Amino acid sequence: MKLTKIAKQFLESLAEVVETLNIEPITRRGQSLIVLLALVLTGAAAFSKSLLLSASFFVLSFLIACAGGKPLRPWIRIVSLTLGWVTLVSIPLPFMTHIKSDAITLALTISWRVNSNGIYIMIMFILRTIAAASIFTSIVYLIGWKGMVRGLVGLRVPREIIMLLLSSIVNIPLLLREVAKMMLAREARVFNDTRLKDLWAIL
Repeated sequence: MKLTKIAKQFLESLAEVVETLNIEPITRRGQSLIVLLALVLTGAAAFSKSLLLSASFFVLSFLIACAGGKPLRPWIRIVSLTLGWVTLVSIPLPFMTHIKSDAITLALTISWRVNSNGIYIMIMFILRTIAAASIFTSIVYLIGWKGMVRGLVGLRVPREIIMLLLSSIVNIPLLLREVAKMMLAREARVFNDTRLKDLWAIL
């Protein structure tokens, strides 16, 4: 399969992910509290400092997804897509070593030897991302994008941010599908000659 077709399928999957969460909420009560809980748990999962804590957040997200009584297949698909993306992005991490240039900054250098520190950073990066994405997705899967918007309104979030979210929900799937079509059009034939290394850098 050509790289263009793989990229096209990936973009179409992203569009479907956004649309999957555009569902009716299971409850209209306490949506502001639910949204606040989603933001707090997502932030805590994203900055968790241990493997056990990240794994605990993931298990919690699974239980929340099950609590809604909805099919788990869409949730599993979203988490799987996130896992594939974050794994692709984190491939260079095992080859990175930390060198302290001074007491404040931390420089990264590339070496062609896999080191244990880089592997640990990669695992933690993947677990944090998956934990944060899964727990946010599980809560949105219960109340839908409409519930998220109502919750943000209840939290008195600035109107500009809410309008930006609404615009993103509507336009992102359309934009991703148009980009996917362009990749197979004549204007995108340059991708056929792009090396895998360069395409990964673009992604």
